[in-house]
Amino acid sequence: MKKNVVVGGSETSNEIQCIAGGTSVPTTMVHVRVDGKVKDRAAKALAAMGMSVSDAVRMLLVRVAVEKALPFEVKVPNATTVKAMRAVDNGEGKRFESAEALLKDLGI
Repeated sequence: MKKNVVVGGSETSNEIQCIAGGTSVPTTMVHVRVDGKVKDRAAKALAAMGMSVSDAVRMLLVRVAVEKALPFEVKVPNATTVKAMRAVDNGEGKRFESAEALLKDLGI
């Protein structure tokens, strides 16, 4: 199977284009806008797994099409979690050097 992958973008946005050719299955192009740093980190992690960003997106879409659901759980944080997240964003809260120190502080 012949496969061409084109990746391009600008400083403000990145666009990933996947073009697959040479197959008997009709294909279409998907454009995804994503933060450049996220794309680079994901591409590096996927490369370590022997995959490209295009491969990962293709796998995700196939699973969604077959299962009619995301292949991972999406959760909306409750009010307590949102409050804690905002506190951390504001530099509030405790920090610990290790999990053991956190557990000790919690009395566990």
